[in-house]
Amino acid sequence: MTARLTTRRLKRSVAAGAAALTLLAAAGCGGDDDSTASDSTDTSSSSASADASTSPSDEASSDSESDAPDAEAGEQISAEEFGGLVKKALDDATTANVTIDTSGGAAGLSGTGQVDYESEPPAVKMTATIAQMGDIDITLVDNTFYLKSSALGGDKWVEVPLDDPNSPFGALGDQLDPAAGLEKLVDGVQSATYVGEEDVDGDELDHYTASVDTATLLKDLPAEAQGSSGLPATVEYEMWFDQDGLIRKFSADLGSTVGTTSGTFDDWGTDVDIEAPPASEVTQMPSLGGSTAG
Repeated sequence: MTARLTTRRLKRSVAAGAAALTLLAAAGCGGDDDSTASDSTDTSSSSASADASTSPSDEASSDSESDAPDAEAGEQISAEEFGGLVKKALDDATTANVTIDTSGGAAGLSGTGQVDYESEPPAVKMTATIAQMGDIDITLVDNTFYLKSSALGGDKWVEVPLDDPNSPFGALGDQLDPAAGLEKLVDGVQSATYVGEEDVDGDELDHYTASVDTATLLKDLPAEAQGSSGLPATVEYEMWFDQDGLIRKFSADLGSTVGTTSGTFDDWGTDVDIEAPPASEVTQMPSLGGSTAG
């Protein structure tokens, strides 16, 4: 019974991890090690648009155009060129409003929130609806997930440290590290194409597609988790970059089991205030080996 429960939970964790990886990795982690991080020792993230007065659009616009591949619409570009676009977008990422939607598979998810990639480590705050689980509030601060949902008891935030090997996310390892996840995505690019310039909600964005080797994305997972991920051999990504080289929209076809994930990142440089919940409102994740009916 325990083995069956562990397997089911692992499968749910892998599905959740795929969504989390897409959310965190698509926007990037502000992977510039020299970027300004909070000097505060409390587990919070607060970035103001006053700091963003020297926003990516001011600092990066002159560089982003020169770094973009010189390609015509419909022309294939190299994996290195596409990887350069993504890595630069991550280095320049700051704060943004985010939406995400995963549909068409067993792990439907939709949510809205904010991300802060100027903090170290990155911080995320979302309100989401997950199939078979209902509404859930999600906060990621200081490499710790805080989850609050009626399915998890409802009254308190459940604390899930990413570095705890005994947690449901422990088996995912670096898959939930946005920097490592994006490096694997870039390393796994098999082919990429510049689709062309498109009008998206009134903004002119550059649209690219890329085929990514799934084995590269999941290479650090245990073998049993790789086998239960439900992902196809190749994941088809689409990304839209603005004139400053920042990712504004993305989608990924994760196969029939997981579905299609899409999302947007708007208002780069916006005010965010992401904090861990008070300790009095936090409880620990129940042990996977705990007694459960069934």
